[in-house]
Amino acid sequence: MAIELRLSEVTALGFDLGLAISEYRVALQDHAKTEDVPAPTAHPLVEQIVKHGEGQVVVVDDTPIPTPAELRFAAMQAVQASMMERINALASPARRQLAQHDLNVLNVKPVRTAAEDALVAAITDLFATIVAIERHSLLLQIEIEDLPDDQVAGWAQHGWPA
Repeated sequence: MAIELRLSEVTALGFDLGLAISEYRVALQDHAKTEDVPAPTAHPLVEQIVKHGEGQVVVVDDTPIPTPAELRFAAMQAVQASMMERINALASPARRQLAQHDLNVLNVKPVRTAAEDALVAAITDLFATIVAIERHSLLLQIEIEDLPDDQVAGWAQHGWPA
């Protein structure tokens, strides 16, 4: 008779159940050839499987199936994480904040030098790229929101702006 276990139970054991069963079987076979030697022991579940379950185990996958809402939420989180990864690759949060500060200071100056104009242009380009990435992230999130429930699981990120 096979013993039925849930996948979550097998995973929680913290060791390879199949390997433990095999090793315990070998240890019992080796022990049968000895005298006056204590019998080998194993995890109680392994002993039960070998002694009462004829070493056969049926593992039932009890992993909960995520709902469409959970899948939708996870997909949106992945899009947001990807967006932040792309933005942070352009400039760290501190550098973006400094750039915003510099832009604010330079925009109120009545007269700027050529170097200051170049800095304003570079900062403006940076923020334009960030805005394009944020906009694309929002479009992807709307795409996820609009998916029928039966298509959410198959959705994959695509097409980030360069």
